Amino acid sequence: AQRIVPLDPAADPSLRAELLLRLREHDGSLVMPGAFLPPAERFQIATRLDQWVLETTLSRLAELSNLDCISHLALNVSGQSVVDASFLQTVDRLLAKAGPEISRRLCFEITETAVITSVTSALGFISMVRRRGATVAIDDFGAGTASFGTLKSLEMTHLKIDGQFVTGVIDDPLDDVAVRSFVEAAEVIGLTTVAEFVESAPVLERLREIGVDYAQGYFLHQPEPVDVVLTQAISQWSQTRP
Repeated sequence: AQRIVPLDPAADPSLRAELLLRLREHDGSLVMPGAFLPPAERFQIATRLDQWVLETTLSRLAELSNLDCISHLALNVSGQSVVDASFLQTVDRLLAKAGPEISRRLCFEITETAVITSVTSALGFISMVRRRGATVAIDDFGAGTASFGTLKSLEMTHLKIDGQFVTGVIDDPLDDVAVRSFVEAAEVIGLTTVAEFVESAPVLERLREIGVDYAQGYFLHQPEPVDVVLTQAISQWSQTRP
């Protein structure tokens, strides 16, 4: 998991994090998703991975005695899953079983490309998870061909700005303009903005000046095992209670 950090110091301090998939080799080494997700998609098993992630996440959350320390955990959903009617039914069943207190702590991230590829399927998936209380982010925004008009037609709650614009926000005037335009559009529509790939203090400060709501990247938090992140969140939350 990698923390998603609020840029407003007055924001709710409860945990926001994106869940990241890793594959462990027999020798204990970790394989990054860039090595195994493309083959998983090529052999049409990405949806099985998505279902495993959701089931595992729901199980971990159900084991917690108190969910107040968690704002949301973000899960990536592949383009194959978005268009899979049986996956939609499975997610609907799992969220119904988990109940609203757990479901509202999930944020499903769908890439801009997946949304554009099948808008009708994306609309159906987004509508279902929103009905169950979960939130939805359009991921890697700016990397594809979605327009601001597309955002208006979707029940999204978060807009994640593609890292290619974030990393260049200091040195490339066009990237700076792009990030500002994304933030302004999100404010008009009522979406929360998250900047990915934040890797330096100057970039973080510029994002704060522009008005980005949340930031995520190695400068802020190196990904850790999800159990470690959850344990830290519970500890920090308990320390703030009277």
